[in-house]
Amino acid sequence: MNPFHHSLEETFRGRYVRATSNNGQTYEGYVDRIEHHDRHVILYGAEKITIHTDGSETRTSVGAVMVAHVDAIHLVDVTQQITPLPLDELTPAPYHSREFERTVDNLRYIEEVREAGTLKSFPVVRPQDDGYEIVEGHKRIWVCDCAGFDTHPVEIRECSDWEATEQFVADHLPTELHLDDEAGDEERADGWYTDMEIEQAIQTLVDRWGERALSLYPVAFNAERLDLDFLSIPAHSE
Repeated sequence: MNPFHHSLEETFRGRYVRATSNNGQTYEGYVDRIEHHDRHVILYGAEKITIHTDGSETRTSVGAVMVAHVDAIHLVDVTQQITPLPLDELTPAPYHSREFERTVDNLRYIEEVREAGTLKSFPVVRPQDDGYEIVEGHKRIWVCDCAGFDTHPVEIRECSDWEATEQFVADHLPTELHLDDEAGDEERADGWYTDMEIEQAIQTLVDRWGERALSLYPVAFNAERLDLDFLSIPAHSE
């Protein structure tokens, strides 16, 4: 590869950019690939940017798009690493206890993703010795699989076992701020675990972290709310 083209690939691939074509149309999204001869750039997770005369902007989600004959491209966010990965290299978090079902709403979601060719937001994974562990986005990965995708872009984030645990707990275990005393599991907002799933997740958390698991408020709150007996919690040691 031409050294200049190689440098472009290294700089932009998988990064979030703003690209403007030779007709003045601007897009933002993550770079999938660059066609150097004609200066075409393929973006995923893209938004079309309409710039008004007063300088304000309107954004329209377009999913995947080819920006033809790009005159200008620059990085918008250099902190995220977005990379397409095979779905079979992604494993659930060890505390994940939900089995997703093909409900009417989920079937509609799957079809929307299939038609768009991409999710609207990227799951987060972290590197493991034998692949990647899902930190955020178990349902989105399941939807991609149901939609027939072999790969999908994900955000790769470096984080420790404990940091990944904190994220999982914050995303799945509700507190009193999220619960309605009059509502049952079936009325709980999508994303929060049911009581049975919470109990299973807490047991796995305690098996892994011992008393330290209860230092996370959502764990302690739900253990007390569900009257879970952890009198013989093992002490955690690194």
